[in-house]
Amino acid sequence: MATGAVADEIRDEIGVMSREGALTPLVQDWGFFPGLNIEAIDSLSSARRRERMLTAGVALLLLLLVVTIGLVVRGRRQQAKLTAAEAALRASEEYYRTLVDVLPDTIYTLGRDGELSNRLVQQGHGETEATLRELIGSPGHKANLRRVLATGEMAVAEEATPQGTFVEYRLIPIRDQRSRIFAVMGVLRDETEKKRAEGEKRELEERLRQSQRMETLGRLAGGVAHDFNNLLTVIKGYSAVVLRRLGDHPLSAPVAQIAKAGDQAADLTSQLLAFSRKQMIAPTNLSLNELVEDAGRMIERLIGENVELRIVPGADLHPVLADAGQMRQVLLNFATNARDAMPQGGKFVIETRNLQTKAGPQVLLTASDTGIGMDRETSARIFEPFFTTKGEGHGTGLGLATVYGIVHQAGGTIQVYSEPGQGTTFRVYLPAAAGTVAQAPAEIAEIDLRGSETILVTEDKHEVLQYAVEVLESYGYRVLVADSGEDALRVSAEFAGVIHLLLTDVVMGGMNGRQLAEKVCEQRTGIAVLYMSGYTDDIVVRQGLIRAETNYIAKPFTEEALARQVREILNGSGVGIKSRA
Repeated sequence: MATGAVADEIRDEIGVMSREGALTPLVQDWGFFPGLNIEAIDSLSSARRRERMLTAGVALLLLLLVVTIGLVVRGRRQQAKLTAAEAALRASEEYYRTLVDVLPDTIYTLGRDGELSNRLVQQGHGETEATLRELIGSPGHKANLRRVLATGEMAVAEEATPQGTFVEYRLIPIRDQRSRIFAVMGVLRDETEKKRAEGEKRELEERLRQSQRMETLGRLAGGVAHDFNNLLTVIKGYSAVVLRRLGDHPLSAPVAQIAKAGDQAADLTSQLLAFSRKQMIAPTNLSLNELVEDAGRMIERLIGENVELRIVPGADLHPVLADAGQMRQVLLNFATNARDAMPQGGKFVIETRNLQTKAGPQVLLTASDTGIGMDRETSARIFEPFFTTKGEGHGTGLGLATVYGIVHQAGGTIQVYSEPGQGTTFRVYLPAAAGTVAQAPAEIAEIDLRGSETILVTEDKHEVLQYAVEVLESYGYRVLVADSGEDALRVSAEFAGVIHLLLTDVVMGGMNGRQLAEKVCEQRTGIAVLYMSGYTDDIVVRQGLIRAETNYIAKPFTEEALARQVREILNGSGVGIKSRA
């Protein structure tokens, strides 16, 4: 060992002995270390002791500093985690609070005994606790609660409340840590608006199906009426010819019966055309107030003395664009049905008033009775042709079908409200017309129906063509005959003289009446045109086969009706669509 190291070790040992009080006796009593300076040794031990104490203090301070820094860092980390957790908790609470606020539900909790164990979490549609308790006390709710407690499965049910609303509720079991059901949470939603919307949707769908069914029936009826009108033109026309020629002959009576049956058949065909909205009309601006007032006396006679008629006219009523004769027919059909529905008497009310709708201003015509009413199934079918609730032989079933067609042809809609024993109400909605009420037409002037002009007649039905030719020739006209549009163009091109009038069927095989008229007018400027057809408005005007302002005569027509219209056109006063003669 080096000398310096040994010396350091000795000094350390001496310092220890000095601190322990063992050095002084050795030096003093036994004379060890002769010449040794004890004071110097004590001074050296004190310095070493202070140095060690200082070193230990510094180490302790450093240790405390490190521990303190570690604790501070750990505390800050824990504080950051706590702050983040608190922020997440607040965000979660705000999320669920917002969720509960926007839910259209009422949330409640029930104990196993079925009692409401806490107040409402959210009153979605204003349900009060009293209202909720009424629902909880209902037999259906109790039964569902028992089923949830017994099976542990969620229950969903719908129920009407005493307040007239309709609710859907869900009962959800709440379990503890041992999976035992200790409560049930209920989620209640007001479904009143939903049910109302579903009802309106079903009603609209039913109206659409009804409209499609009526449209199909209308097309069928229109087609049948067209073909039948061609036959009736011949039947009625030749019946009139034979009657005129027979005079007082005994066969006149049977022929008159044929003519009468033809008239009745023509009326039925007219009703079919009205139902199918294929009847030519002469619409004008009408006042329904004036129309109802004029028809009042006729309606009173029709319904009888035991039925009270009440008319409630609307103030400043808008005019409507409709055919006066058809609207009068609507009123009479309503009156007839009201009379039949009140055999013991009652009240029949006709009311008019203005309406403002999203589609614009309208006029409402209401006809109500206090009769026996109808069930839902009957109400759904009353506008179908040939459907009737009357006994056999007491109606054709075309009355209300005719009304339906007339109203829709005028651009309106019709609705019926009825319940057994509560009477029936018909509501007709017609668009208001611009302008003022039209003046009543002047009476038909007496004119000489005979003439000598040249007329080109075109018709693809041979019997109708022959009848029209015989009628016109009997009134003195020169008649050129064609059985098709192409044949008519040939006749027109080959005839060297003046042709004053073209009488043509509208719907023909190949070239139709309008196409023929346009080509003939190119050949012969100034020629007049008269259209005839068993088809009418829907086919003829709406499909563009003729224009609404052209001259028209509907089949079946009489001799006089055809002769009058031809004469008026040739005289220059017969422009415009004419009603069926």
